[in-house]
Amino acid sequence: MKIIRIAVYVITALTIAAAQADDGDDCEKLHDLKKYSDAFPVCLNACNKNIGISCSHLGDLYARGLVVQQDYSQAKFLYEKACSLRDGDGCFSLGFLYEIGLDVQQDYGKAKSLYEKAKLLYEKSCDANKGAGCYALGYLYHEGKGVKQDYSQSEILHEKACNLNEGAGCGSLGFLYQEGKGVDQDYSKAKFLYEKACNLNDGDGCFLLGSLYHEGQGVVKDYSKASSLYKKSCNLNSGAGCNALGFLYENGQGSQASIAKPLYEKACILNYFAGCDNLGRLYYEGYGVKQDYNKAKTFLKKACKLDTKYGCHNYNVLFKEVTDGSFLIYYQSRIAK
Repeated sequence: MKIIRIAVYVITALTIAAAQADDGDDCEKLHDLKKYSDAFPVCLNACNKNIGISCSHLGDLYARGLVVQQDYSQAKFLYEKACSLRDGDGCFSLGFLYEIGLDVQQDYGKAKSLYEKAKLLYEKSCDANKGAGCYALGYLYHEGKGVKQDYSQSEILHEKACNLNEGAGCGSLGFLYQEGKGVDQDYSKAKFLYEKACNLNDGDGCFLLGSLYHEGQGVVKDYSKASSLYKKSCNLNSGAGCNALGFLYENGQGSQASIAKPLYEKACILNYFAGCDNLGRLYYEGYGVKQDYNKAKTFLKKACKLDTKYGCHNYNVLFKEVTDGSFLIYYQSRIAK
């Protein structure tokens, strides 16, 4: 009788584990398909069952304001839970919040520790031939987060991710070829990889492909094609794509700042620094919107937090003392990278 009870217990435990795995798989599939309204209740249910990746996906929805009110505190709570459940994305995203100080006290030491933990988890994922893990690990090497920056290692990992049909891996590999980082510069190869990424519905891949046509790099300059790709990118919730599309509307024939504004807003909500910067600039100048210095300061400050390298100039010039006599810089000479 004891043996039977043990057998029943084991079967029940396995059934519960399988059901939980199914919940996590459903969450991941819906999230990857960008079906966020459908994903939210499924991911919430899976997170309540302690599926780490589901908590991380749920955190992303709150951090980016997708189908829910943007809430960094709730995102932090969910990333903490995901990281404690040994999900690499949860540890990485939590590290990002601490690195830039989004609704938490900025803490570079804590961010570095979390990136290092994410690296170990991504290595296991990539070793198991999971494309997302290889891409994420490659990103750490590209940016030098939790590891020494190494473009060659980033190239190897992104290539593996791309071969596993991870769109973000193809896009990131294409960017290395476009910039000639760790590889010989090759616009044709970059274009091929961006096309693959975009066909795999990677929003940033569509944006990068659009930027080639916008700038005429390795292809004939074609604003119509660039606009179409930026639109697809924005619909796939790439902040870079929304910002670039807004840029085209604002600076095209018969400037349409009123159309650019909601695109910059979406880019900013998606935590893309240039969207916040451009939105702040519109409010500062009263261009296509009612002039509002408080809103301008809020958005420019967020841009600076999101990217200290490129996002701080306008905020520093307009709202902090400067001695070089410079004034407002427009991001009209480049699509912010």
